Amino acid sequence: MEKEQMTSGKEKKSHHGDNLILARKWKKMTQGDVADKVGIHQTEISTLEKQETIDEVLLERIAKAMDIPVSFFTDFDLDDAIRSYNNTNTNHITAAENSSEWVNSANNIEEQNNINEQKVTYYPLDDVKSLYERLLSEKDTKLKELQAQIDKLK
Repeated sequence: MEKEQMTSGKEKKSHHGDNLILARKWKKMTQGDVADKVGIHQTEISTLEKQETIDEVLLERIAKAMDIPVSFFTDFDLDDAIRSYNNTNTNHITAAENSSEWVNSANNIEEQNNINEQKVTYYPLDDVKSLYERLLSEKDTKLKELQAQIDKLK
């Protein structure tokens, strides 16, 4: 089941095609490499990378071929991950980092991202991978805490 979020009144879903690009680049694979492992033509991978939603069965084949959980394609949202990362790290900003140059740089990035809601084509893959792993770990921890509370109530 896909993760759905409310963002400024609009329903938002993870973009499977964007996540396919992200995973492919992280794995240092070409479209042809992925296509060969899945057993389809490279042009189909190119088409899939432009689609917001990819058929569940095909997505499972791609995930298996790339050795990546299906949930990465269906649940991961780069904007949410970056927002979460920024919110987490806001508490750790030192005075030196809070210079006007840093603030101006952050404002410029925010302005660039807001222009016509263009897609971000630069993916800091190592940062995204570690963030995704951290988010999954935090989710697992929270689930264990909630299960412990449920068990207490029984």
